[in-house]
Amino acid sequence: MTFCVNEQASRLEPKPRPSTRRGFTLVEILVVIVILGVMGGMVVTAVNGVTRSARHARTKMIISAVDGVIQEQYDSYKYRPFPIVLPNFSRTTTGTPPVTLNYEVLAYEAARVRLIMTRDSQRMELPDKKLDVVTAGGTIQGPIGITAVANQIAENSDGKVLRYFNDASNPRWQFPVTWSPARKVKTYYDRYQANVSAGNTWTAQNEGAECLYLIMATSFVAGSPAIDSIPNSNIGDTDGDGMLEILDGWGQPLLFVRWPANYTDPTAGVQTTIPDEFDPFRSDFGYTVAGETAPYSLRPLIVSAGSDGLFGIATSALVDYTTQSWPLTDMDTGSNTAVGNENKGRTGTYSFPDPYVRKAAITPLPGTITNATDANDNVTNFALQESQ
Repeated sequence: MTFCVNEQASRLEPKPRPSTRRGFTLVEILVVIVILGVMGGMVVTAVNGVTRSARHARTKMIISAVDGVIQEQYDSYKYRPFPIVLPNFSRTTTGTPPVTLNYEVLAYEAARVRLIMTRDSQRMELPDKKLDVVTAGGTIQGPIGITAVANQIAENSDGKVLRYFNDASNPRWQFPVTWSPARKVKTYYDRYQANVSAGNTWTAQNEGAECLYLIMATSFVAGSPAIDSIPNSNIGDTDGDGMLEILDGWGQPLLFVRWPANYTDPTAGVQTTIPDEFDPFRSDFGYTVAGETAPYSLRPLIVSAGSDGLFGIATSALVDYTTQSWPLTDMDTGSNTAVGNENKGRTGTYSFPDPYVRKAAITPLPGTITNATDANDNVTNFALQESQ
């Protein structure tokens, strides 16, 4: 009897259920992976955005510091005195009786001489390429030869002063103008020679950024070296030619175009209708020669290629400003009655450094945007000036 009771009790006792616990399904794992990927992408995007913004801000700071030094020196040429040596402006004829003749340089001719000196000084002291500092033969690239013409002055028997312009018997007198550039030119060349002595060769690659370093390293701001405003991490030699460069926030060399003759960027306030501030007397041949383009205000261009590392802008590498000249046959044919023929009394080649490259077949001109896509993310001093 007891056996039956126990058997009945055993039948009534609940049996243990199998475990219902199981692992993640494949779908659940994939969902988790997708979520983690999205979150990771958001983190990376946020980090990249912060990094990009930081590099962009650092680039703007560097360009602003360099631009301040460049603009201050560039504006100084409006009032720069130029030491010149003029020859004796009198001579005696061989006729009977001999007559002493004097000469005077007209105001617009004196203004043109100063304009040439101003432009050549900018070329030497604000170089944007190696050729502005060193000749092809490795010697110092000094000032160009400047000539001017003077008009003859004589007195007749009544003591009246007569002023003769060009004619067969009383020609204008052409004379050389001797002048000296600033010490800075020699300083640049000395640095180049030191680099050569160290066994290096200054290459054309990144020469704009290297010229910016030369300018900053020999300039001062409030009594301190201007180069001190550039962080050490943004000074380097990326091409290994021994010439240091100014780098942007991405560690890439900056681009420098002293005279961006064909740079157009409406968003940066670039205008070609503002007269050249260095030529207040309008002595440039563009004002007096029929059919020529009148000069306009040019400002040095400093550019960072941005995150893509591509400028899309033409440099001045193809232009040798030291060999530019204005043809004597193209100095006015008398169409401008206020001035007349500008070639009278002149002989030989007339050296005339031209920021606008009007007498040379150069394509593309400096400053030309050659690729709008590459230039789209550029950071320029023009844009910074417009935003301030």
